[in-house]
Amino acid sequence: MKPFQSFHRILLIGAGPRLAVAGVIVALLWLGFLWATTTLGAL
Repeated sequence: MKPFQSFHRILLIGAGPRLAVAGVIVALLWLGFLWATTTLGAL
């Protein structure tokens, strides 16, 4: 296997966990935004 191909394989293996962490961070940011902007009467 060429070094270039193995480099891409390492990137692809690490892409899943990084996407999952990024998704969790985005969801937490949206939840924080929604929590901060809702009025207490709406809850």
